[in-house]
This record gives sequence, structure tokens and C-alpha cells, in this order.
Amino acid sequence: MTVLACINDSLASLIAQRRLQPVFQPIVDTHRGHLLGHEALIRGPAGHRLEFPAALFDEARQTGLLSELDLACREAAMQAYCRLQMQGLLFINVNPNVLLDKQHPRGCTRRMAQTLGIPASRIVIELSEQYPILNPDDLQQAVQRYREAGFQIAIDDLGSGYAGLKLWYEVQPDFVKIDRYFIDGIDQDPVKQAFVRSIIHLARDMRCGIIAEGIETGGELSRLQGMGIHHCQGYYLGRPQAIPRSETAPCPK
Repeated sequence: MTVLACINDSLASLIAQRRLQPVFQPIVDTHRGHLLGHEALIRGPAGHRLEFPAALFDEARQTGLLSELDLACREAAMQAYCRLQMQGLLFINVNPNVLLDKQHPRGCTRRMAQTLGIPASRIVIELSEQYPILNPDDLQQAVQRYREAGFQIAIDDLGSGYAGLKLWYEVQPDFVKIDRYFIDGIDQDPVKQAFVRSIIHLARDMRCGIIAEGIETGGELSRLQGMGIHHCQGYYLGRPQAIPRSETAPCPK
């Protein structure tokens, strides 16, 4: 591969040329039978070595471009949301430690939303629990700035990683998304059901919405609905798509 080809193949090139594209996975309110919103997920060009998120973010960590990639993902998602005239909430993934980077520019998401005419209240900033939080106090301040700008906050992957209940307590999110581990086979696993019930009780006390993610079977969905969880996401309800559907098929009650 030539030097020029290597440069054009790089993550920096994909960001600069705006070649990253979002796909959207529906989050369904199965009680009311409509869409709560979509989670935006990022993709590189089809067939590219950086097509999928794991490769993109691994490269970003190795090259020191996490902040740049994070902003590029937000911009691509919000522009597509506007261009496609999408309705409901837009969930955008953010590595919480990016918010703590002193070089990470402040106010970009607010300015993007204002430029595109998207109400801040429609955007939900998802903080993944998979990363160790390097400075919880600074994270609280960063989250507070987003709240003051009108954005909502979610904790993604609850139960999968480092921060757990501590992050939930410190951030006081609008939504928590239960990690796929606890959803997989929940209809057949009383222990997982007990864990999820404890999350439900805590969420009610904290006035926090719950989203079950990673649902892949009708049995999982039915069990969750029986437990009182109606905001649901997963392949059973819809796969990520570049052109999101505006409606969803009726779900079993």
C-alpha cells in the first residue's frame, strides 16, 4: 500500500472527509405501541477495515483521536436525524472520559443542535458503564452542563462494567439501559429476573426510566413486559438501519 493510500485509509481521513455514517436502532414503547426514539450507532465505509465500531474506536484509542471521533459521531447522527426528519428521541453514545479530556471542546453538541434546529430535549447523551471513570467529580460537572443545556442523560450497559450503581447515583440519569447480559434468556432464568426486579425498584425510587436492550426473542420481551418494562430495544424489535422506520410493528402485550 502506498503512503497516499495509507493516509486515505486512516481514521483521520475518514473523519476529515465525513465518511462516517450513522445507523439507527429503534427503541420501542411496547405498552403504547410506538417509537420512543432511536439509538445512533456509527459505521465506516462498507468493506473498509474500519467499517465497524470496535475497529473504529480501537484505532481512535491508538491514535489519540477519541475526542475527534466522538464529535464526528455526534455530528453525523444529528445531521442524519435532521435530514431524515426523524421523530422521537435521539440517543447518542459518549465515552464518559472524553468529556473529561481538557482538549475536548465544550458546547459543540449544543451548537450543533441549535444550528440544525433540533430541540436539546430530544437528544439523550448515553454514558457507557464499560469504561473506568477516571474522575467522577469532573464527570458530574460535565453532565450538569449538558443538563443545563437541556439534554437528557442515560447510562448505557448498566451492569456490564466498572461503575455500576455508583455511576447511577452520581449522574442521576433520566434513563438506564440494562445490559444485554441480564436480558439474554431472562424468561428462563429466575436469578436474572431477581436482578432486573431490583433495578426496577431502584429506578422507581429515583424516578428514572428503564430501557431493556439486546432483546432477541419473543420470550424475553414477554417476560420483561410482565415485569413492567416497556421501553425495549434489540434485534427482535428492529436492527440498526441507515434509513430508520417511522413506525413499528405491534408488539405482544
